[in-house]
Amino acid sequence: MNRIFYYLILISCLLAKDNTLTKFQIIIASILCILSIILVIAGYKFIRLRTKNYDIDYFTKLFGWAMTIFGIIGTFECLKYLIKGPK
Repeated sequence: MNRIFYYLILISCLLAKDNTLTKFQIIIASILCILSIILVIAGYKFIRLRTKNYDIDYFTKLFGWAMTIFGIIGTFECLKYLIKGPK
């Protein structure tokens, strides 16, 4: 897990066009990016979850899709912030 965190910091430093982001902003954005990726993975797990009860399956699929969509949006927003910087 630490290795992924360090790679995200390195990539975000290399892709930043201007050096206006402080280290604290880069670390916070990287943590939020990791959390949104975890949200996508957890949502995918809920989508793939199968039980014998179809009502529960329907609810978990809806919940999983919502988590996945919000996680994808969060990931793209964090990457956009890290690449373009604050406006």
